[in-house]
Amino acid sequence: LAQAVLAQALAQAHSAVSRASPRGAARAPCCNAMDGRPTVGTRVRVKESGRVGVILNDAKDNWPYSIQYANGEVAQHIAKVANPKFFDEREVEAVGAEAKDRPVLGARVRIQATGRVGVIVQDDMGRAPYKIQYADGELARHAGANPDFFKEGDVEAVGAEAKDRLVLGARVRVKATGRIGVIVEDDKSLTPYAIKYADGEPPRPAGASAEFFGEADVEAVGVECRLCSCM
Repeated sequence: LAQAVLAQALAQAHSAVSRASPRGAARAPCCNAMDGRPTVGTRVRVKESGRVGVILNDAKDNWPYSIQYANGEVAQHIAKVANPKFFDEREVEAVGAEAKDRPVLGARVRIQATGRVGVIVQDDMGRAPYKIQYADGELARHAGANPDFFKEGDVEAVGAEAKDRLVLGARVRVKATGRIGVIVEDDKSLTPYAIKYADGEPPRPAGASAEFFGEADVEAVGVECRLCSCM
């Protein structure tokens, strides 16, 4: 699913750019030095991949930019194009020193509010750019305005092996004791979860300096689950 969505979108995007400004054809630049046109040394994000790098060369033609990522890799188009190591002005955007790589179409992401993992199937690069689909085909939604779309801060990129994770408010069983409680704190560390039992007693795992558990120490349970029936 992720590869098919990404390949189709990239082919359409690059085809549109190629029709608008074929290699060697004259066209007006999208911006100039007076209004901050990116040039050599500018940090930019490659829109196609979402990755951030620095412009190494600016030929000031139709595909002026060669770009290098922080790991030394020279940027290349993901889609098959005639000049894979050069980018059009409209294919990059200037970013600040704190900018990081952003998830793009086809990327696997985790929705921070729910912990669920899905694939970006639409990215309009607006304020809430992402439409996300779970592995079962369900489209992700949230309770706020414009519920079908998510902001960049609402998601985090994850690898191919990532799974849904428990988040604040989830009911869980502590595996070591079988007791049921609710996650009342999630600091996203190696032992992220503070859990409160139904009787209000905060658990403290043996040998731990505080009442925090790792993701592998707990498992999700349904609302109907009780200690006596779940052990």
